[in-house]
Amino acid sequence: MCHTLAQAGYIFAENQRICVSVILTSRKTKCDVYKKNTKQKRELFNLREETSNYTASYDDFPMGHGEKSVILALAGGLEMYDSEMVAIRWHMGAWRLNQDDNEEKQCYKAASQKFPLVTIIQTADTLAARIIE
Repeated sequence: MCHTLAQAGYIFAENQRICVSVILTSRKTKCDVYKKNTKQKRELFNLREETSNYTASYDDFPMGHGEKSVILALAGGLEMYDSEMVAIRWHMGAWRLNQDDNEEKQCYKAASQKFPLVTIIQTADTLAARIIE
């Protein structure tokens, strides 16, 4: 375990710019997906209270946010290494993997084996979503 953590720390230190650009690019694409809604909620004694929530809309650019992140980053002029593009594409890892699609499973496995950054970004994303936030 300690060896794995040390190795992950080394990879992050060596690729800090890459990790930061991958994370920021991935987050940027979600900005236009979530829309704030306000609605009336019925409370005790039939009083109404205004509440806010967010809903996701993929109407503007209907593509998965990993692929969308890569496309928008490249279109915006950001030069990216293959490892960055693949890490962004697969940052959700097995959580979003279509188990019925053999090609997708093989691509994910190959990406994880070829680019350690895939696992690093996936782990960071999971930590942020499930533990830190």
